[in-house]
Amino acid sequence: MSDALTGPLTRLIGISKEFESTAPQIPNDLCSQLHQIKNFSAFVPLIGVFSAGKSSLLNLWLGQNILPVDQAPTTALATELRYGEQQSLIITLADGTVREVHYAPQNALEVNNDATQEDQFACLTFPSSRLRDLRGLIPVDMPGVDSGIKRHVDAFYRYAERGAAFVVVVSAESGTLHASLAAVLHEIALQPVPVILVLTKCDKSTPESLENVEEEIAGRLSDMGCPPQIVMRASRNDQDTAERLQNALLQLNVQDLKITHFAGQILSSASRLKDHIVMLRKSSTQDPSALDAQIYQYERAYQELNDSLARQKRRLSGTLRQETMDKVSGDVHNALVRNLDVLYDCLVQGEDIFQTRTAAIISDVYRTSLNQALRVNLSDIIMNMQNETGGDNIDIGSILQNGSQTAVLVLETLATVSKGSRWYKLISTALAVTTSVINPIVELLIIFLPDIIKFFSDPEERKRELVKQNLLEKVFPEIRRRAREALADILPEIELELIASLEEEWRTRIEESRRALECCREEKRQHEAEWLARQDSWSAQIDGVRIIMREIEQLQNSPTVHS
Repeated sequence: MSDALTGPLTRLIGISKEFESTAPQIPNDLCSQLHQIKNFSAFVPLIGVFSAGKSSLLNLWLGQNILPVDQAPTTALATELRYGEQQSLIITLADGTVREVHYAPQNALEVNNDATQEDQFACLTFPSSRLRDLRGLIPVDMPGVDSGIKRHVDAFYRYAERGAAFVVVVSAESGTLHASLAAVLHEIALQPVPVILVLTKCDKSTPESLENVEEEIAGRLSDMGCPPQIVMRASRNDQDTAERLQNALLQLNVQDLKITHFAGQILSSASRLKDHIVMLRKSSTQDPSALDAQIYQYERAYQELNDSLARQKRRLSGTLRQETMDKVSGDVHNALVRNLDVLYDCLVQGEDIFQTRTAAIISDVYRTSLNQALRVNLSDIIMNMQNETGGDNIDIGSILQNGSQTAVLVLETLATVSKGSRWYKLISTALAVTTSVINPIVELLIIFLPDIIKFFSDPEERKRELVKQNLLEKVFPEIRRRAREALADILPEIELELIASLEEEWRTRIEESRRALECCREEKRQHEAEWLARQDSWSAQIDGVRIIMREIEQLQNSPTVHS
């Protein structure tokens, strides 16, 4: 299995090299994918809110209290755990340099000093038989997802795409998913990666309560698109917890994770290569004068595309943006109103419960509503551009539609896997929506909570209708206003990312098509006698690419990958 992907990919690269003059990006992308496969590390980040028990769980698993368990949110680092004969801790700084420390810090005081401010992530080697037996899996102790601190958001960026699988750690005491963890899980669901759910602190809950919590959280993960492959319970005093975690990790096969991680990207590049060769073969049957006319049409289309993109950008900054802000902020307000009774009951139970429930409602509605609004906007843009650039017998509409497939995925999930670098950039934008929009709303709740809670100070004023009226007339409208302002700040950035994605995809496809036609014209002029041989060669290459694609699809769909 070690060469399951590299073999077909190497053959694809060999075919693509013959078309570097007309489609240079394809061999570049394939070579980049080969490099990534050869340097693949199967990271398994443990994610959860602060104090969920991630570090304690790993300490129990390692059999030694080596990871700090009381770090303040401002000081935590993502820490990769690797097997080594000697214990060491290597810190990587923001500029890429590294420094070694003699032992892992054990508390917030030890790590909260000026020397750690530029630290980005850590690599801890440890002579543990459990680490050695993982055969290439690299657990990562992650900072809590609920701080909103840029340093911790950057830590998630680093491992969001690199994660081959994820361990979701939730305290059984919480009873549900924290809003910030749910937001992160939405990003993880964008990738077809295995998820392990670990409920910690189970010794503090009754068996019946644990059953309900497990069902609730596993159900929510499934609804988000990342159903847990394994669900396990952990307790600090349970000696079997470490063995259960080890068995769960050993069910993850590194080679299967590698196929899951890369097969889609390779198939996308292979499909593009096949389409390019088909274009060459099809165009080579025409005479040079017809090719000249078609090249001229593509050049005109390229210019029309630029003009149309400029017009669509202006539309985005006008009515479409206004409509998006109105719709999303209105949906947030309506969702709060629909849940008024639920929120009142949460408020009676306590400020923290009320705040968590409100933030969860806002997070889910904001994400869904924003995706829907952006999808409608982009569909409108694509339709307009097809109408504006579809003349002169050239199927620009088809090119735009094909080139929009990547961006449509962006709208549906606020991410894309067609190119690693673009995926990373767009998933960062998606997470920026969460941190830039949801966190200010949570802060708003903190500001207004005292005004709400004061109605409970006097028994005569503990009237359900009075509190609900205060929520409806004061808190919900203010949250709507703040939600709209937050969206106004972040929406231009999101729109520019989407337009840039479309622009790059469309221009690249048009340029590759134009180059293919020019190549055919020159081939016809200079090598007329070799035309039939060239046809046969292209046909053979197309068949070769199709065979490789089938091999990769079989690997991707093999039972072991999805077991």
